Amino acid sequence: MNNNSAPDLLDSYFQYEVPLNRDELDRQAVPTEVNDYVVTEITSQAGDRTGWYQIRIPVRDFTRKSGSIEDFRRIESMRLWMTGVSDPITVRLASLELVGSQWRKGDTIPLFEDDPQRSSTGDPSISISSVNNEENSSVYIPPRGTVIAETRLANGQRQASREQAMALRVKDLEPGQQLAIFKPFTQGIDLLKYSNLRMFAHAHGSMADGSILENLPKEEGRTKARFFIRLGANETDDYYEYEQPLTPSAE
Repeated sequence: MNNNSAPDLLDSYFQYEVPLNRDELDRQAVPTEVNDYVVTEITSQAGDRTGWYQIRIPVRDFTRKSGSIEDFRRIESMRLWMTGVSDPITVRLASLELVGSQWRKGDTIPLFEDDPQRSSTGDPSISISSVNNEENSSVYIPPRGTVIAETRLANGQRQASREQAMALRVKDLEPGQQLAIFKPFTQGIDLLKYSNLRMFAHAHGSMADGSILENLPKEEGRTKARFFIRLGANETDDYYEYEQPLTPSAE
């Protein structure tokens, strides 16, 4: 499979399993279901269902490992196969892309730093992905006040250009606990000539008791989660920090 002109009889690979059952795809496509590979179902511009699903597989989040493979430094081939079907089926793949990010997960901040004997009861996690106005139109709405570029198609019509945002999916975060991502710079950057750092942040989700954040009264919702950003030499003891409460919203 790697074009070395020799049969490779040793199976050594990481395996990922994605359901093809329509009911299971629909269940996993719900935005609040974050521990699966199915992101969402692609909808048409009119909001109708298309039967196309966006699948995003974190390469380190494999279902099982076969053979002696240990890491991802030398991946020579990619194999796709299907099981559990008795009749001929057709599976269409619109695109198959390898994507990455310059952002990395930070360490979980201990919940009780002054008492190391105490520990949190949950297992908080944070994942990094992206959403855009083409593949995630059902969940992604451009921030108000932004200027969206347009491209002219061959038929003369105008179409909104691809706009993308980073999405952070946080799960099992306890009160007072922090999860973060960071982006290192190979060379320090000089921010003295800048006066403002501008960004848009949107929050939605559910609480441990099942209540939906965006359905809470505005002031109560703003007490549930806070967004912070740190600029500095490192993320532990030499930085400037800015913090802002998040206002949950369905849009």
